[in-house]
Amino acid sequence: MMLDVEEYSVSSAKVYLIDRSIKGSHGIIASYLVVGPRGEAAVIDPGPSRGHESLADTIFHLLGDKGRLKYILLTHIHLDHGGGAGDLLEYFPNASIYVHPRGAPHLIDPSKLWKASLEILGDTARLYGEPKPIDKGHLHIPRNEESISLDGATITVLYTPGHASHHMSYILGDTVFAGDSAGTFQCSTLYPTTPFPFKLVDAISSIERMRSLKPRRIAYAHFGIHEPASELLSLYRQLLLDLAELIWRLMREGVGVEELASHVDMATGMVSGYKECMRSRGAEYMADQIEQSLQGIYRFLERFGPQHRGVAR
Repeated sequence: MMLDVEEYSVSSAKVYLIDRSIKGSHGIIASYLVVGPRGEAAVIDPGPSRGHESLADTIFHLLGDKGRLKYILLTHIHLDHGGGAGDLLEYFPNASIYVHPRGAPHLIDPSKLWKASLEILGDTARLYGEPKPIDKGHLHIPRNEESISLDGATITVLYTPGHASHHMSYILGDTVFAGDSAGTFQCSTLYPTTPFPFKLVDAISSIERMRSLKPRRIAYAHFGIHEPASELLSLYRQLLLDLAELIWRLMREGVGVEELASHVDMATGMVSGYKECMRSRGAEYMADQIEQSLQGIYRFLERFGPQHRGVAR
């Protein structure tokens, strides 16, 4: 089955946004197929294992030759981004999988990743599907700022920890494929992607690193390609700092982690807005992600103290 696709031109390459529809949802999870001027290709974040057959069919339809897919580039190994990497490799066995050194062991043996995902995500993890183990011979561990050549188009790896310690983003021309390092852009609104063990200091540094490159567009995994990138990155930086300040105040008032979401919603409307957005896109299974993100900031402040809540304001 072919998935919905949008085509963009970025630098000398074509970029196809592939909507990874899960359980009838739309506009929630994006995979990006980058095709160089002579047909060599890379897919950025294949998404979850569930539905990988449709992704493979769509990629083959766009490329016409399975040998053209040279790279599977993971921003990180969470199930909604890299869970389908092993499945896709079975369709495109000549591809190399790029992954951060801290993420590689969990692709070779995903048992701990799967167990943790079940504990944190529950039924959503089961919906995404269990990741397949990948032989280490298919993995490539890139250096920060390493270049990837697609016969004339160049993709640059950028380490962007914060959302996860093993997070990487990819730069192509004026566009940054940000994974979860720049938040989510859903229903014309920025939301945090900060689940435990989120690190606020690293996240702010990563945002500044991306801003310094002066990109024009951000390709969000959740969801779509948007601009102006500089403004969106600044807004996300401020969102994180404002949330840290609000959550620290609530902590001082005695609000516990279980009551956090309702108090944040009373102050901002963020939680109810996110949940309504998920319902409108047929993704009720994602509705509790906002609560997990708020709890990630709470746990960061609880562990590292209030001195970090106003990082580089």
